[in-house]
Formats: sequence, C-alpha cells, structure tokens
Amino acid sequence: YNKTVAIEFTGSDKLYWIEGEKKYVATFNTPFKTNSGTFQVDKAFGYKKKENNDNFKCEIVIMSPRNMANDLGGRLSITNLKETNVIEIKMVDKVSEKAKDIVNKLIEIYNEESVKNKNIANKKTINFIDERLGILVSELGEVEKNEASYKSQTAMIDPAASSVYLQGATDLNREKQVIDNKISLLNSISGLVSSGGKD
Repeated sequence: YNKTVAIEFTGSDKLYWIEGEKKYVATFNTPFKTNSGTFQVDKAFGYKKKENNDNFKCEIVIMSPRNMANDLGGRLSITNLKETNVIEIKMVDKVSEKAKDIVNKLIEIYNEESVKNKNIANKKTINFIDERLGILVSELGEVEKNEASYKSQTAMIDPAASSVYLQGATDLNREKQVIDNKISLLNSISGLVSSGGKD
C-alpha cells in the first residue's frame, strides 16, 4: 500500500499499468494481476476517447482499504433535513464526478443492505407466526376434543341438567371461536409479511 503507479491510456479498450520498471497490459473492466496484487480499472459512465491525443498518462496512489475508507469518511457529511425524513449527503473532492460516483455507490449499497435486513426481519416474523399457529392449532384440537368428550358425558344425564350442558357447550364454542379468530389473524399477517418481502 501507499505505492504510486502510473496508468497509460491508449485510446482503445487497452491500458498500460506501470509499476516501477514493469509495464502490464490490461483491459478495461477486467481484473488483472501484478506484483502488487489484483486490480481492475473501470470506464466511468460517459468515458470518451480523446480525439487529438489518445495516449495520456496519470498517476495514482494505492491505499489500504481501511485508510481509504477513513479518508472518504472524513470528507463525507450526512445531514437530516429539518422536520423531514430526508437526508442530505455531501462529499468534498477535487473531482466532482468522483464524489458523485462515491455517494451514488454508497446509496446503492445502503439500499441493498436495507432489503437484506428487511428480508431477514420478515423471515423471523413468519417463523414466529408459524410457531404460534402450531400452538393455536394444538389448542384448538384440545378444545374440540374437550367439546366432544363433554357432549358424550352429558348425553345420558337427566334432561333437567340440560341448561348446564348448554352453558358448557357455549363456553367451549366461544373458546374455539377465539382461537379460530387468532389463527385467521395470524394467517392474514403472514400473508402480508410474505408479499411485502417480495417487493
């Protein structure tokens, strides 16, 4: 790191990467190896060949990723606009197009990570709902079993006790309805979460 290299552009899709006495031929947008490591030079959007002098040279300094990140971070400012949910991102650089490209890439990566985090949260929510549904279905089965058992036990009793039977059956039906409603609600939430994760 902290090594200065020269890049000589030829006016075609080829370029020369020069490290000291060594000269490497490389192609735009394609990785290539040198004694210092693996590199790739991409054509920026709007890149045009020079008409009068196709061959030109520039020098760059290879920095460690950490040092580069610290340097870029020091020139980056993020401000939350007052009374809004909008943030303003600015970067100071001698080359305005470079600053613009860095900010756009930063936003692109942020959006990708945001989608990943949203999908992870949705998956956890769906797993929780599925687990809760399993518990409720089990509870519902137990209520239906108790209801059937209650009807069987009271089928042979004195007709005078019919009001007690009706009250017990009503309570069991009410409990069953509550569980049915919970299952229906969880299914609806699960559907909404699943569809939201695909957007």
